[in-house]
Amino acid sequence: MSKPGHAMPESTDIRDRSHLSQADILGLNFVRQELPFVFRRHYREGLRSHIFEVHDQTSIERERQGVIQDGIPIFPRSRPRYMLRLFRHRFSGFTEALEEIRRFKILLGFLSPKYIASSNEFLVDYCQNAGCEILLCGLQEYVRGEIFDPWSYERHPDSLPDLVGHMLGVYSPESSPGEFQSTLHGHVRSFVHGTKRLIVQAGYIPDLSGVGNLILTPDARLKLVDINNISPVSYSEQIFLDDKGYPVCDKSVEVLAILEKKLLGAAIPPHDELYDVFLNPERLVRVKELEQQFRRSLSQRSSISA
Repeated sequence: MSKPGHAMPESTDIRDRSHLSQADILGLNFVRQELPFVFRRHYREGLRSHIFEVHDQTSIERERQGVIQDGIPIFPRSRPRYMLRLFRHRFSGFTEALEEIRRFKILLGFLSPKYIASSNEFLVDYCQNAGCEILLCGLQEYVRGEIFDPWSYERHPDSLPDLVGHMLGVYSPESSPGEFQSTLHGHVRSFVHGTKRLIVQAGYIPDLSGVGNLILTPDARLKLVDINNISPVSYSEQIFLDDKGYPVCDKSVEVLAILEKKLLGAAIPPHDELYDVFLNPERLVRVKELEQQFRRSLSQRSSISA
């Protein structure tokens, strides 16, 4: 037990570390030293993964040294080439690790790279003094765009025109708000349809509920970038909790309903089993209590590690 006023020493195992640096990445036994890339920690540090932006060295140099354009020095921010994810979960064996990849491939089959970030998932031997263990990694595409927060949209549906206006101003100034919003609605319909097919035919749903999990892209698509929390869908009274204690399935169905009912304004059939079960008022109250417990446990863990 640590002395009062003294922080616990942080584990050397990267799966336990709260943050990693580029030096930590380059020190990993499975990363080549001569790579022509710069690893920059992403602002979103996931509960399940360390997330790093992978930049070309030349792009970083342009950002730092600047370039002259029309006689004016500018410092263009480097755009990542890829996103590197290092999964925190300790797998019991090779079969469990392969099952994680299998679920991602199922998700990809139903939603396609149009609506989820494509990723090359791979397994490595992560070696420390105590020996080597399986580590799941992903080299994922970088998705340009802005965060679409479904919970903020639910509270303030009139905020969508502001987000669309921002998107057009930054990415597509030649497009009109009407065209962008119409295209967005078409893509959201396809996204909802693909997710419902995934639920019905495969019995899975991805984590749609985390803020930052959905990105609104310059071509008016919603794209899922958090691909490593795919939960089973069970219609039983028992509420499924993921390995962190979060009611991810129920909260993701709530997001699906926000997209379908509120963003699209779709008329839902009176006996829709998915929404009848997961949006039952009594169940929603229980889910809210479990979510609050999860938030409290996160706060406690943060205060202990601080």
